[in-house]
Amino acid sequence: MQPNLLHGRDPTEYRKALRDAGFEGFRIFNFEQNKGIFQEAESQSALDFTPTFFITLIKAVVIGDILNILTYKIRPYELQNGATDIALQRCKAIVSDAFERRKSLVLALYRCRKILKGIKLDRLQPKAKVMIMGEFWAAMTEGDGNYNLHRFLEAEGAECIPQPIVNRIFLSIWEAEYGQTRTASLQSDTAGNIDLTQMKQKSLFLLARAALKTYIKIYTKAVGLYDYDIPDMAKLADLAKEYFPLDSDGGERHLEVAHLIESITENRAHLTISVKPFGCMPSSSVSDGIQSLVTSRFPGSNFLSIETSGEGAVNFYSRVQMALFKAKQSAKEEFERVKAPQTVPAKVHDFTYQPKGKAAGTAARLLDALRKT
Repeated sequence: MQPNLLHGRDPTEYRKALRDAGFEGFRIFNFEQNKGIFQEAESQSALDFTPTFFITLIKAVVIGDILNILTYKIRPYELQNGATDIALQRCKAIVSDAFERRKSLVLALYRCRKILKGIKLDRLQPKAKVMIMGEFWAAMTEGDGNYNLHRFLEAEGAECIPQPIVNRIFLSIWEAEYGQTRTASLQSDTAGNIDLTQMKQKSLFLLARAALKTYIKIYTKAVGLYDYDIPDMAKLADLAKEYFPLDSDGGERHLEVAHLIESITENRAHLTISVKPFGCMPSSSVSDGIQSLVTSRFPGSNFLSIETSGEGAVNFYSRVQMALFKAKQSAKEEFERVKAPQTVPAKVHDFTYQPKGKAAGTAARLLDALRKT
């Protein structure tokens, strides 16, 4: 029987419920959010919650995010259906073996890069780019929890922009820093005294953020993901503060608002979808309330707030298709505005060729980059 990892909950009630249900030997590990990597393991725990354990865990999360992002960049343009999924399974096996045998993760990712480069692509297809955000689990899961939203969008001719888990880690660091700043501002300053505790905490925050960014930069370069932008939480907070009170916590806080504004002002997507389970108050209050103000101030925005509920997938898909129709039209018009060159070099269909540009769509951005060279 597999163990369960709890997030900030008292495990006593879970143990009683499991014991009453006949699962006396079910192991539970309690993870306290406010203790970060300094968790206290119980005497009978099968896991050793040391800093080394959490550093390895963060490496795994970062690499998982990178492979996931590449999958969504490559799969919509594959010429042979299923080729990306097959390659990804091989990459997962290589990375898992590297973790188990404590081999070089950089070399493992470089091997993955060679495998992914073997996928034949046609990246000059004008596809709508869709940013998916919302409630943490509903936006990131791939399955019945969100009616297989990512696969559905790809089948309808879209390219998805998923939300990586590292964004939530960066948000947690930002939350800790912001909370410390608020606490410090409420305390009266004592002349001549230096708060060593706060200085130590600030140093830990800086170290954690720097370490996370370093891992991301090393691993993205190894696998060939050159255009990944590490989220700037200070910038996102500044974008959202006019609409969302930063002192309010719960859910994804201000990130939904910030990501939508960023998507509109920097032309990152043709459609932004906020997905959440029915009754998720933090996300619903933002999507159905604050985002209506944001979209009213940015008339060109294409935003859809949608819930997974008991009424099933039919209504869910219908609403997504209506919003996606407008996004596909925008992607097609954007593509047609770019004058294609007479000859197209082979590098266009290499996933490692990721030029920057003002166009949201991948195909339009590639053509625009070729036109300028």
